[in-house]
Amino acid sequence: MLALAAALPAQAQQAASSSTTRSPEQAPALPTEAPVVLDKVVVSGIRESLADALGRQKESGNLKSVLSASDIGAMPDKNVADALSRLTGVSIVSGGGEGRLVNIRGVDSGLNLVTMNGETLAASSTTGAGGSGVRFPSRAAPLDVLSTASAAQLEVIKTVTPDMDGNSIGGTINIITPTGFDWNRRTIYGTAELTLNDMVAKGNAYNWNLNFADRFGEGRRWGLYLSANDQTFDYKSNNIQARYLPDTPGVRPEKLSDLAPDRIRLPAITGTRQRGGLTGNLEFRPAENRKLYLRVYHTTDENAYYRAENRIDFTGPFVTQGDFFGTATGNWASLARKGYFEREVTQAVVGGEMPLTENVTLAASATYTKGTEWQPYEYIFDSRGLAGLPVRYELSVPYFPQFSLSNLGANQWPTDKSLWSIFRIQDNRANVYEKARTAKLDLTWRREVLGKPAKVKVGAKALKRRKVNDEESLRYDTRARPRPTWAETPSGATGQLGVDYASYQDFGASLDGRYKYGPTLDLENALAWYQATRPAFPGYVAHQNDVWVFALNPSLSGASEDDYRLEEDIYAGYLMADVDYTPNLKFIGGVRWERTETSVNSDTYAQRGSTVVLEPIVGATEYDSVLPNVQFRYARGANLLFRGGISWTLGRPDYVDASPKSILSYDDANGNGLFEGSLDIGNPDLKPYESINYDLSADYYLPFSGVISVGIFYKDITNAVYTYQDVQRNVVFGGRTYETLTRTTKLNAKPGHTAGVEFTYQQNFTFLPSPFDGFGVAANYMIGDSEVLPLTRTAPVTFFGQSDTVRNLQLYYQKYGFEARLGYHFQDDFITTVGPTIDEDDYFEKRDTYDFKASYRTPNHWKFYVEVRNITNEPIRIYRGQPNIVAFNGPANEYMGVNYVAGVGWNF
Repeated sequence: MLALAAALPAQAQQAASSSTTRSPEQAPALPTEAPVVLDKVVVSGIRESLADALGRQKESGNLKSVLSASDIGAMPDKNVADALSRLTGVSIVSGGGEGRLVNIRGVDSGLNLVTMNGETLAASSTTGAGGSGVRFPSRAAPLDVLSTASAAQLEVIKTVTPDMDGNSIGGTINIITPTGFDWNRRTIYGTAELTLNDMVAKGNAYNWNLNFADRFGEGRRWGLYLSANDQTFDYKSNNIQARYLPDTPGVRPEKLSDLAPDRIRLPAITGTRQRGGLTGNLEFRPAENRKLYLRVYHTTDENAYYRAENRIDFTGPFVTQGDFFGTATGNWASLARKGYFEREVTQAVVGGEMPLTENVTLAASATYTKGTEWQPYEYIFDSRGLAGLPVRYELSVPYFPQFSLSNLGANQWPTDKSLWSIFRIQDNRANVYEKARTAKLDLTWRREVLGKPAKVKVGAKALKRRKVNDEESLRYDTRARPRPTWAETPSGATGQLGVDYASYQDFGASLDGRYKYGPTLDLENALAWYQATRPAFPGYVAHQNDVWVFALNPSLSGASEDDYRLEEDIYAGYLMADVDYTPNLKFIGGVRWERTETSVNSDTYAQRGSTVVLEPIVGATEYDSVLPNVQFRYARGANLLFRGGISWTLGRPDYVDASPKSILSYDDANGNGLFEGSLDIGNPDLKPYESINYDLSADYYLPFSGVISVGIFYKDITNAVYTYQDVQRNVVFGGRTYETLTRTTKLNAKPGHTAGVEFTYQQNFTFLPSPFDGFGVAANYMIGDSEVLPLTRTAPVTFFGQSDTVRNLQLYYQKYGFEARLGYHFQDDFITTVGPTIDEDDYFEKRDTYDFKASYRTPNHWKFYVEVRNITNEPIRIYRGQPNIVAFNGPANEYMGVNYVAGVGWNF
């Protein structure tokens, strides 16, 4: 790099780069239109933004979808995942009321690559307890932690080239940040907004971002861009979760009336989330094709939450009184949980470009990136109610099961706090991080290939990654029978926690008044005592051993079974050529080689006679991947463009899935010595995904920045990894009897495929008479088809993450400084977990959402806007086996409310 800097001459001239945004004067010309000249990021409207994105897509040699800066801000998207959902073939996995993970063309998020300015970006996800509550793929980069505030462009690259990383079966998401050279003058711009959520009674909800860009120095050869953003909001989530069993054991249910309830949970979550970030880009361009740059990015996402949950466990016997009605015996429980977690993503890149000769250019970069998820605390206070209570249930409304306990009204829990007993205290902590260091070197030279002008590239990349999952869990159970109740006072109550728990919180009603929460523990009161006595708590428990017992095995396993330490080294090299065969026909071809070496240190459960012990274990794997690639781009006239190609890509198994470990969790749910447990088993024999990708597209460019596009794709995928789950009942494992033991592992499937057709239509109606010339439309539609055969099944299932249809529609109007846009997004059901039978497969249910934004820009640099997010309060739903049967695991029927936003923007 020092040699690169020393070779830079002193004359100044701008240079373009495929890994950075282009300056406004370099924006491409569209057919039948003059070039679109943008004052980057802040002054272009909807039409100009769509035209800019369309031009970038058109000039690209490979197939990609692009969102330009102002188009990113034209819809009320909370984060990068939400913004990407507007693009063709993109579906998202939501959590907490916003998009988190991105599936491309029905391919799971863990198989898609996320980069920033073309450089590796670490993932801030966890596969352990964490604060997220959901075990997302550990290779997937959660995009809810990334704000759209400092993004100049978002790309979904659907056909990678040999100079790009090969672990991109669905595609590569590239986030491009601005540079100071994107403006012709010093610029300060930003926004500030306030948000109201209709489910949050009161609280703070604000968002601001501030950006600065300038070119300075002799000849304005230096460019500087700085950005800061912060978003804080209170939130509330209402949820109903249920698990069902066949009404008649062993008989496959055909309809909802064939089911009986096994468990009903009513969680409610309140919390405060804060997301903020800093971006910096310093660049020096002394001459044409010469530059040095330093790019820094850092973002944090903090979440403090309180979760109250009441639960009924049905124990039978069931007495059916109608198709959807019946009675059964049930036990109830109540949990109060308070936690905090923080996620961070950091990236620092130093690099540059310089010509070595007239026809040879050298580019080099070094990157450090780190993603963390840190949970300093999560406290769980577990209470149990009376057992054997008669419960009447009704299942006629699919996602809202009804119940009544004893003589209470419908959907209410007992309000007498003396009926609730102390069951357990749990204290969890977690620290998960991923660090990666990369070095890249690329040589490009212009020469002839087969007598045709061409650019030939050769390069190498080395990546060293370290992933650590470190968790701690302390668990204290009550031993006394009968257990002490929360209503008992400190005096005269053996084993009382030392404070008066007479104060209870009533969480009120939820889900439009359908359910009434009973009293939940006064968590702040409990925490004040526990946190004060925690250092001495083991001794306190030992002194009160007739009431309390330290749950040694669960605590030890919780402190080590989730832990692993992974080191992964990836070495790559490539050769490619970009050949202009004719002025209208271009070929890109080449081959990429990648070497993967991975070692994992973890713990696993081993059967030793009648006992189960936790033992350390080390696993290692290594493999080579050769990835050929050939693509073409053919322009027929000014308006018709064809692209196509065949490429080979790979997908590495998730870190924890391929580790030689297992995770055992169990609970004496009913206090009768019979346990409910789950055993997650790693599979070090997993092979990496391999995919041969076939793509063909045709674009017809219309006047007035319009396009009609159709594309088809087919991915022939081998070694697909899927989640297999098997529920065993009344089984003995490690000397412990389980009513249910859910065993989950990962397996390679037989060869499968995913395929689809994509349609896009975009048009500005500027040819209409005024005032109708302000209207426009942007729409896209994907029809997907997929099939894969798990080794444990005789019939195929759809590919994991594949929605049969994904569609977007945006209607907009822009005139007289006024802009308005109505957006619609729909994605079909997709499978997440494969069970032993089709009745035990888990799916995310189809979901359609509506959003609206309107703004007015004054002549003097100000902009005022309003937004409505999730207009219909669309829930996030999961079902098992067949529609309208709500799955137990996950946010089965979660409502997050409607957000109303008012904001102001400025540009000076």
